Amino acid sequence: MSSRPDFEVIVERTASDARLIQVRGELDSGTCEELIEAFQQAVAQADVAELTLDLRGITFVDSKGTRAIIMIEQSAAERGVSLVVMPPPEQVNQLLRTAGVTERVEPSPASAPPPRDSEFTERVELELPRDPLSPGRARAEIRELMSRRTDQDELANLVLLTSELVTNAVVHPRCAGQTPIGLRITTYSDGVRVEVEDAGEGFDMAAPARAASEGGRGLFLVDRCAAKWGARRAQTERGPRFRVWFELDWREPGAVVAAPE
Repeated sequence: MSSRPDFEVIVERTASDARLIQVRGELDSGTCEELIEAFQQAVAQADVAELTLDLRGITFVDSKGTRAIIMIEQSAAERGVSLVVMPPPEQVNQLLRTAGVTERVEPSPASAPPPRDSEFTERVELELPRDPLSPGRARAEIRELMSRRTDQDELANLVLLTSELVTNAVVHPRCAGQTPIGLRITTYSDGVRVEVEDAGEGFDMAAPARAASEGGRGLFLVDRCAAKWGARRAQTERGPRFRVWFELDWREPGAVVAAPE
């Protein structure tokens, strides 16, 4: 319980090694210590590897609040905890940009909620070599696994988005060497989730996805076609990895598909 009725910090355990901190209200000199204490509580156990800082409920932040966020970022890095920041509303986020906070922390896309709540029906995990043939291998795997689970339009989207993310993992990382690319496909009764990870440095998750002349088209397609997507850095048993995921939801039987404009 907060000492101020207009401020609230909630700490939740989302997995055995992951925590979520939700912040609501005005983050200022009178409340920033509560956020810092919540962070220390969330990472008190040595097995915590991931932390999500959800700032979407913040209505105001001042210099003390921005300093608290910077201190959390620094402390998380020192502890080896992977930090993902879900950004506040735009008018508050502008204050963070002005203060230079967004240059220090890496906000996740606003559409990056926790994984699906429903239980999965099947999960396939593969390691692909970092070479030009891997996108084709990924497409073949998706077609074999999903061809009887969905219609051809949905399968085409799924194949395309998976191929784009694997292509990105092959082409763009500068420091990944020949470390294999990870591909995880998780199926549900109402959809599918695909995760692709590599050992590269990743990209700026705060930047909007655009269809540029060189690069960027893969994420632009994911942003336009996926029901949800996200990206984050994670510390794994194989070392630091950069992970991009997306989800597609199946249409209900008999649903009408709108004609393209």
